[in-house]
Amino acid sequence: MQTETWIIIVFPFVFVAIWTLVLGLIALMGGWSRLAQHYSIRDMVGPYDGKKLRRKTGRLGGTSYSRVLILGANMQGLYLSVDILFRLFHPPLFISWSDIKTEERKGIFTTFTSLSFTQVPNVRLT
Repeated sequence: MQTETWIIIVFPFVFVAIWTLVLGLIALMGGWSRLAQHYSIRDMVGPYDGKKLRRKTGRLGGTSYSRVLILGANMQGLYLSVDILFRLFHPPLFISWSDIKTEERKGIFTTFTSLSFTQVPNVRLT
């Protein structure tokens, strides 16, 4: 009985520690943390103003963000965020259109667009 109680008490702490570690690794490996150094929404004068599309899928670097991306666009640039459960180490980003370069690519069944960013050229969003 004491083992079960110990597991019930410790499990939430272990789960939160693993979740934090995984989110940190995803942000680091995919390039989100590098983008955040240059394109954090905190650097904007005001809040993002525009429509947001939720539960979108994309690939950042080698990391897949399946149905957790929040995308938005206005005349100034591209807004990029993730669902609240994944936001740790993934601050919202705002990237000016002048810093974005696009490239159309053909896949097996579809064509997709890959975005690269002037200040972080080795990170691509597909």
